[in-house]
Amino acid sequence: MDPWIADCTALGEHRLALIGSFTSAADWQQRWPAPQHDWPFEWGTCWKACFVLPVPDFAAEVGFFIDLLGCAVNAAWEDHVMLMSPDGAFTFTLTRGQPGALPPGLRLELMLGNLTAAAAALAARGVPHQPLGAPWGEDSPMRTCELLSPSGLPLQLWGFVT
Repeated sequence: MDPWIADCTALGEHRLALIGSFTSAADWQQRWPAPQHDWPFEWGTCWKACFVLPVPDFAAEVGFFIDLLGCAVNAAWEDHVMLMSPDGAFTFTLTRGQPGALPPGLRLELMLGNLTAAAAALAARGVPHQPLGAPWGEDSPMRTCELLSPSGLPLQLWGFVT
């Protein structure tokens, strides 16, 4: 194994070993070690970070994310479209992919402050989705709403409901 990768693995294994030892969020905040190095990057002016997603049904994904979910377009070309949330906090690029191009296990998760309203808006727009779920039981205020994009990308929406 490359020594650089071995070093990264050792650092990661140390952090992962700590996870089970925390007794509360406060304990985690107190005992979680700071990174060994500071963030070396300065954000640009157009967008901060972007992942590229090759999708098998490019046109359907463009329509879904822009017209049904309300994403803004930051840039567009014939074979890729850079999308973002209206406030620019979240950015991603769709590109034309081959059939079955979605990587296994890929899922988009969004933490929302208005999960109930978002689920109602999806229903009103005709977007198929599962009803709000309670992954940690009905006593927990955390809920999820799950849906699939036209190419089968799972989207999981998270939020607290009272």
